[in-house]
Amino acid sequence: MHLIKSNEIEIAQNRLETIIKSLENEEYNKVKQIFNYLQPKDVAWVISNIPAEQRIQCVKVIGSSLHPNVISYLSRPIRKEVLNNIIQRSYLDYSMDADVSHEDFIQHHVFQVMRYALSGQKQHLQRIFDLLKPADGATILEFLSSSQRNRVINLLGHSFPPEILGFIDTKIRSEILDSLTYETLIHFLAELSKEDIIEILQDIDTHKQPLILHSISKLIDKDDFKLIKRSLSYGRYTAGRIMSPGIACSTDSTVYEAYNKLCITTKMSKYSQNIYIYDRNSDISQFKLVGQLGLQDLCRLMSGRSSRSEPVYKYMEEIPCILNTSTQVSEIGFLFKKYYVPEMPVVNPKNHRLMGIITATQALDILEREIGGEILTLAGLHNFDFHESVRKTIFKRIQHLGIASVATIASVSVIHLFESTIRESYLLAILMPIAPAVGGNAANQVLTVTVRAISNREIARSNIWRTIKKEVSANLGGGILIGLSVGILCVLYYKNWKVGLILAIALMLNICWAGLLGSGLPILLDQYDRDPALASVFLNVATDIFGYAVLLGMAKMFL
Repeated sequence: MHLIKSNEIEIAQNRLETIIKSLENEEYNKVKQIFNYLQPKDVAWVISNIPAEQRIQCVKVIGSSLHPNVISYLSRPIRKEVLNNIIQRSYLDYSMDADVSHEDFIQHHVFQVMRYALSGQKQHLQRIFDLLKPADGATILEFLSSSQRNRVINLLGHSFPPEILGFIDTKIRSEILDSLTYETLIHFLAELSKEDIIEILQDIDTHKQPLILHSISKLIDKDDFKLIKRSLSYGRYTAGRIMSPGIACSTDSTVYEAYNKLCITTKMSKYSQNIYIYDRNSDISQFKLVGQLGLQDLCRLMSGRSSRSEPVYKYMEEIPCILNTSTQVSEIGFLFKKYYVPEMPVVNPKNHRLMGIITATQALDILEREIGGEILTLAGLHNFDFHESVRKTIFKRIQHLGIASVATIASVSVIHLFESTIRESYLLAILMPIAPAVGGNAANQVLTVTVRAISNREIARSNIWRTIKKEVSANLGGGILIGLSVGILCVLYYKNWKVGLILAIALMLNICWAGLLGSGLPILLDQYDRDPALASVFLNVATDIFGYAVLLGMAKMFL
């Protein structure tokens, strides 16, 4: 340990001397290359140990490439010095400068915000956020620590751009909202769009929502307030909660009347692509949707005098898919992916009347969240967020680790049952981890493919058994090839054909078992309305226990 530590110190000292020498010789590219390969903690050590007269020069050379985490490792005096000299260049818009990437643009403003927040320069801080787009402002705040964010928001007060709240991470937004006074919260909400108000209110405690709604009712448009109340009356994960206003007309309306209705409608979504047509004389429902007409087509028809007086039903097209207000969000993402349309109408399931629309932009956000959620669930981190606090991160991860610990104990228990067998053959102690390890990898492969197929609605009752049979057969074939290969290598290397044969059979059976569980467990969970990705928690347990049991069981019988 002493030799390793001495070696690390020697390397660091040599690196520091190289940087100082490069600064003296004005070899700035070499300095940048060295810093690009260092971790934030090592960069902070170099900056802290470099001579004071060269520190400012070094910081200016590094520029916006300096990672924000470096600041947290610096002492307070050096931190102030770095923030005051980190960047002299001012990026107003990265898209206007070919030499400035978006990442450089963000990192530049992260340091600027840190600098002005630390020195309490409200005017400079306000100017930065006034020039930034809300999405970029949200990204910058996400790079700051919790204390730094609170300092920025408290310093700006009512000058803080509330539009940022619509783009920022949910956990950070909740943290910001909790730190605001009630008056400031109402002030921010009153300046937001109705979609952002709905998104923020649904993250606030249900018992507080009526009071907040009452407070903002006099500060926003009455029609917007009605839409907000209506949206909040639907379930959180339904189409009714996220839909935007749409426009509809009857089949007997003329092209001119439909166009005139479009022109006087002010509450329609700016992303809307169609006007929807309902049959007033329908036997099923007074408002049943029977078709749609693209807004571009409507404008084109208005350019011809003869078509203006024609009824719209002559030009309408079939609606690919119609949602209702109770359609689940997970279903919406799948339907957009399947039908590939710019928007879908949402109707009241009772009278089929148009209630709103869901746009492709909203569907993209839904799909992104679903994909991220599936990845986390496969890792045993259901509903985890990168910006969770340390306490919550520990609590959520410890659950999965606790299950893994129990699984390991179960595997060890199986090994303990065959303790005498293992003592008789040292080869078993060396080779026995192979079967469960390979089986676990095979199971995760099948699980990933099956979960993806379920999310794409490629597995239903009609093909469940065919799917399971296919995966088991594929793993059986792969298991035979892997088993024979590993068994032959074992025989050639250890000169023991019995152990090689037992290992080959154990691998074949465990890989086959992995195919059965990897496909069967997620399908079973899906049938009972559970997240199929949760199968990952049980999969490694089952393959480990089965792998050890088969290998050691056969060894006890035949060795």
